[in-house]
Amino acid sequence: MTEVIVESITSRTLCYMSEVIERVEQAIKNTIPEKYRKDLEIQRTKVTGHYNDKIIILETSIRKKKIAQAIFAYLIDSLNERDLKWIKRNLDQIIDEKGSLYLRLSKQDAYENKIRVASDNDIIRLKIVFRQYPRNNITDIKTFIVKHIEDRLNRQRE
Repeated sequence: MTEVIVESITSRTLCYMSEVIERVEQAIKNTIPEKYRKDLEIQRTKVTGHYNDKIIILETSIRKKKIAQAIFAYLIDSLNERDLKWIKRNLDQIIDEKGSLYLRLSKQDAYENKIRVASDNDIIRLKIVFRQYPRNNITDIKTFIVKHIEDRLNRQRE
């Protein structure tokens, strides 16, 4: 197996009129290690919803591989055992043929500085892009993700 790296991480969430935008931005920042939060750029795009409600789309993009790798490790370390097992069990449904992992995190929990897989639709959507050179092997990428999850679960048991 050739080396698998985390190439980039993007996040996207919606901020509704009933929400305080600074709190939603803080929820996004809480999904990454604290040392990277102050430099995180969050793009705002104003749109109109289906019922003419005002919505702001908040998006981030981390393209520096070293930082993306650190964020992936932070996410794995922050998720609880139930969520890690859920990811492992559902990996075929949440990874695409190009090697991107899609996670839906709870926006409310993230605001409270807890990283949890969402059980509702109030989410922060993460896209974690993995790369392997010379080309992606999805089996290797899945093995890489599962290994990180199992390492985390084993550390928790110790």
